[in-house]
Amino acid sequence: MFLPREPRPGEKIDAAWGAAIVRYLRSITLQRGTDYALDRSPNGTRIQPRAVPAAAAAAAVPPHPFKVVAGATAGHVSITPGSVQSIEVLVPTLGGDSIASDPAPELEITSNGRIYLKVTVSLSGTSPAVTAAEIVWSTTVLANTATIAYLWLGGISNYVAGPPKTFTIYQFVSGSQAYQLCGTTHLFGLI
Repeated sequence: MFLPREPRPGEKIDAAWGAAIVRYLRSITLQRGTDYALDRSPNGTRIQPRAVPAAAAAAAVPPHPFKVVAGATAGHVSITPGSVQSIEVLVPTLGGDSIASDPAPELEITSNGRIYLKVTVSLSGTSPAVTAAEIVWSTTVLANTATIAYLWLGGISNYVAGPPKTFTIYQFVSGSQAYQLCGTTHLFGLI
């Protein structure tokens, strides 16, 4: 089967040309693929994407930095590795262990609350420098001071003590953070 010649601008096309196009298109045979299925009927062929199981889809997308995720232990959460960059790059700790550790440190959930990135800043020298970064948990809103800045990463709502414990994780930050002190204001931004 051949594809008829394309008409030139202004050239009239006739029924034979249209019929040749239809025959050519019908001669093309679609083949099944791994990500889609073919549904053939008298009305034609439809391409239908195959559903990807939720677990496979989640595994295919790496979690972003500082994502609050369900921990390996029931009733716990962990934080995916991320960094705070000022002059040097710091990976925060949780309970004294780096969040980049394997296995990741976990935070036991005992109520609704907020998960913060706490950054400690040294004001000595010519420019402020981040001296420590850690993940902290609070049931109240934490306020910044001159040398401590809090960034709300996410939190827990709908907590039910159980058994089993259940809760909803929500997220505010989706990436590693740059830090800057501007006058007396602590500033964070995605890097």
